[in-house]
Amino acid sequence: MRRDRRRSAVAISPRSIFGSSLAAWYQFNRGVTLGTAPEVAAWADQSGRANDLVQTTAASRPFTAADGIDFDGIDDNIAAPSSSTLDVASALTVAIRVRPDVVTSNRCPIARSLTTAGTWSAQTNGTGIRFHFGTPGVNLGEAASQLTAGVEVTLVWVYAGGGSTNADRLRLWRDGVLQTQVYTGTIPATATNTANTLSIGCFSSATGQFWDGRIKGAVVAIASATDVQRTALERYLGAL
Repeated sequence: MRRDRRRSAVAISPRSIFGSSLAAWYQFNRGVTLGTAPEVAAWADQSGRANDLVQTTAASRPFTAADGIDFDGIDDNIAAPSSSTLDVASALTVAIRVRPDVVTSNRCPIARSLTTAGTWSAQTNGTGIRFHFGTPGVNLGEAASQLTAGVEVTLVWVYAGGGSTNADRLRLWRDGVLQTQVYTGTIPATATNTANTLSIGCFSSATGQFWDGRIKGAVVAIASATDVQRTALERYLGAL
């Protein structure tokens, strides 16, 4: 009998991959609470850590769609309050499945941030994407030519502060392929945690950098994913 690869991939979950290291898990067709349809008023964390995303301002709510949560690139965003369950020491995995509608600079699909600083954030630079630690532009890795308008992509960043070089400490995979990054500053051995919210769809509601397009899933784990874990995570996101 031929094996149903899609079915087996869907059976994988971030919880089964990361166990107690899983800090936040969002899937577009789970845990969504609507305000006035199709507005997304809340997006429940599936990890068990209760890092639930909420948007109380109706005009800033993304919309639910058949193929993801849709952000308008103007003011749509949704966020979870600061929580110690999201604190990073020297290990982190951040993964997203996204489809940009517009590819320009300064669009932020996911961040743990507040005003102008943050623990970490992902941000576009044209068709490329950067992953920052702390204040954007200081310590980061950047990979060019990662995004195309209308095309879904899975991005997985793995941070391992114990690495000896920037390239050892921060790596990026796009659809399962390790990407070449250019580094600015020094990827820290230990991340700095402050009272930062977890935002999806922007850097922070005060700063903006709003995402324009769909987000199908997002996963945050306080662990440096092994190749086996990363591959399983990519299979899960790719099957959404």
